[in-house]
Amino acid sequence: MCWNFSTMRCPTRSILGHVATFVLLALLAGCASTPGPSRDWEGSPRSFQVPPLTTAPLTPTTPGASAGTVDPGGKWAAPPADQRPGLATSFGESRPSKITRTQFKRQDREPRFQTTMHYNNRAGLDVLMARGYGTPTPTNCPLRADWQKIAYGLRGENGSWLPAWRAGARTYFEGRTGERYAIVIMNPSPLRREVVVSVDGLDTMDGQPASLKKRGYILEPGEEFAVEGFRTGPETVAAFRFGSVSDSYSEQRHGTSRNVGVIGLAVFEESNKDADKRDDADPFPSTWATPPRR
Repeated sequence: MCWNFSTMRCPTRSILGHVATFVLLALLAGCASTPGPSRDWEGSPRSFQVPPLTTAPLTPTTPGASAGTVDPGGKWAAPPADQRPGLATSFGESRPSKITRTQFKRQDREPRFQTTMHYNNRAGLDVLMARGYGTPTPTNCPLRADWQKIAYGLRGENGSWLPAWRAGARTYFEGRTGERYAIVIMNPSPLRREVVVSVDGLDTMDGQPASLKKRGYILEPGEEFAVEGFRTGPETVAAFRFGSVSDSYSEQRHGTSRNVGVIGLAVFEESNKDADKRDDADPFPSTWATPPRR
């Protein structure tokens, strides 16, 4: 603790007094140092308007607690030295999520639009966003792709969007240990679209390594759908929950944590023979006019 000695005077000029004065000056010099950043910030709110970027560390929360609940311990739980820090996605509790099969023929083998979302706790995001991908800028969800191909974002268990930042071509989301989340996808176009979704490098349909050859969710025009977990059947999913890397589904099921912290979306257009021909119609086929056959 530092004390302010500016109003104190020494009654004598004895050697002892000089020593006392020297000690007091040393204490004053120590008190003049610039204080470090405040550690009282309780984290960003789960609201539509995201908070500005700050280097203040996030106050930890008790796993499973709602946003803003402070852990009584007041310290980060340090992982073992042989484990990776930060967040990954675990295989959570069973939740209802019904789907049905339908027909959808892709227009092309490659997706029309593809995007990647990165997530981590706040401490991990500060490091990740400082690696030179551009200046992080707070952004609101849902995010919209070019030409209205798709709208998307991550939604927390209280129904509000998770805080998001844009840096260069990358998007970053802040999660908290124990919090359940959903990947919300929306189709603002007048056409049906197929969206293949991956979490931590795993396909959300079967929990196996993700591939663009696998099938995804079909969204009708104007439809919104929340992918809430790894699908365990036509009517249930295992909820997405932020947890440690060692407890992630990728590590527990496949023995690897190589791709944790990343979510992928690939959007495919539906094939329409007449529309495909009209798209490829040549306005200058370089032929002479000839009489009709009939």
